[in-house]
Formats: sequence, structure tokens, C-alpha cells
Amino acid sequence: MRAAGWSVAVRLGLRVVKRTLLAWSGVVALAACAPSGSGSSESTGSEAPPVVPLDPAIELFADRAVETGLDFVHFNGMTGGFYQPEM
Repeated sequence: MRAAGWSVAVRLGLRVVKRTLLAWSGVVALAACAPSGSGSSESTGSEAPPVVPLDPAIELFADRAVETGLDFVHFNGMTGGFYQPEM
């Protein structure tokens, strides 16, 4: 009878150990995700660079497919019929 009581104590002890390890791993994960400083740029002495507005006359993206000889037509596979996964 003594062995049965011992195994219950061991199982309860393992539960406590598992919960404690899980709790500490959560604390460590949260601490790793936290910012290293207080979060203000004044404490580090560095300031963010000023934001420069973009000039609307400058073209950021241009379609150069025809120039390079790329002829691309997208076909999404729709045929008009419904198959089982599409319903």
C-alpha cells in the first residue's frame, strides 16, 4: 500500500514541476519580447530620422514587362463549373 501512495505523490510532484516550468518559460518568453530600454528615444540619446514626404512626380513603380519582352497572362483556373471543394 505504501508504494501506491508514493506513486501518487510522485505524480502530483511532477504536475507541480511541469506547471512551474511552463510558467517560467512563459515569463522568459515575455521578457525576451520586451523592449530592452524604457522605450523612449530620450533615454538612449538617439532620435528618429525625420520623415521626408514623397514627391508625387516621381514614379515609384513602372510596368516594364513589354520592354523586357515578358508576355504574361494570369489564368486563375475558373471554368464556371463547381467542384466539391469550391461549394
